Formats: sequence, structure tokens, C-alpha cells
Amino acid sequence: MKEIEVKILDVNKAALEKKLLALGAKLAGEYYIESVVFDTQKKDLNSKKELLRLRKKNNRIILTHKNNVKEGKTKTCEETEIEVSDFEKTKALLAGLGFICSKSKPKKRTTYKLKNSLIEIDEYKEIPPFFEVESPNEEELEEVVKLLGYTMKDTKTWTGWKVFNHYGKELESLEI
Repeated sequence: MKEIEVKILDVNKAALEKKLLALGAKLAGEYYIESVVFDTQKKDLNSKKELLRLRKKNNRIILTHKNNVKEGKTKTCEETEIEVSDFEKTKALLAGLGFICSKSKPKKRTTYKLKNSLIEIDEYKEIPPFFEVESPNEEELEEVVKLLGYTMKDTKTWTGWKVFNHYGKELESLEI
């Protein structure tokens, strides 16, 4: 599946949620997320702009591979996800295959659906809330950004690690 997304930093969550509901967005879920990112010792995936991530999202466990990451006006990539049944066993299996893992910080994510887009508000203890707009195409993404009162100049194509670096913080993880 193709993923097309941007982030907008320093948001007032309550005001954003009020705007989303006024626009007819539907609450799709609230999640507590814990992630582990994998790479080789030589950071082969990182050098190819790929990501291998194991994520616990409430009661679901999802293994994700992202590749063909391209940054321009938006960040796009090919994303493949599979659901697995055991977080620790999957982590051990990948470590047994030679992957090293780093744990990232847990976050709370609140997801809304507007049109065919997801608006995902991420909250970490260490930094201000930010949100991501993920859309099926760039046209809808730009439309949703505008509906929310922003312009594309307000957006970032950064990874979560770059967001943390922006605030002078570090994630306990690999820079992907």
C-alpha cells in the first residue's frame, strides 16, 4: 500500500479536535503505541531509506516494512503490514535473524477519519502534540490540510526522530 503523509507540529489538541468534529470527521480510535525499530548492525535498511518496525497498538501487534521513501511536498513510501500474534516472539525472531532493535518512546495516538484521510494526533510526554495527515493521494492531502486551517508550508515530511531532534530531544532509537 502506498502511504502519503505530512506532519504539522505544535498543535493545540483540543482546538484541532473541535475543528475536526465541526468538519464532520469521525473518531476512529485512541491508542497507546509502543514501537521497536530494527536494522542491521551496518544500518543497511537506514542507508536504503527503509524501515522495519514492530508495533504494539492497544491489543494489536503489527510488523511493518516501509521502503521507497521519497520526500518532497509530501513523504511517500510503499508500506507492507502484517499482524502477528506475539510481540516478544516476533522481536526475538528478528533478533535471531541478525537485526538489532531499538525501542522508541511510547505515545498516545488519537485518530480521526475525514474524507478518505486519517488525521493522527500523536502525544509524547517530552514534546508538544503534533499531527499527521495520511491520504490516498496528494490532492486530498492538500485539501485536508487546507480544511484544517493550514497550508503546505506549515507541513513537515519528517520522521518522528526528526521531530524529536527539532525539540532538542532524542528518541532511544535508530535514525530512519
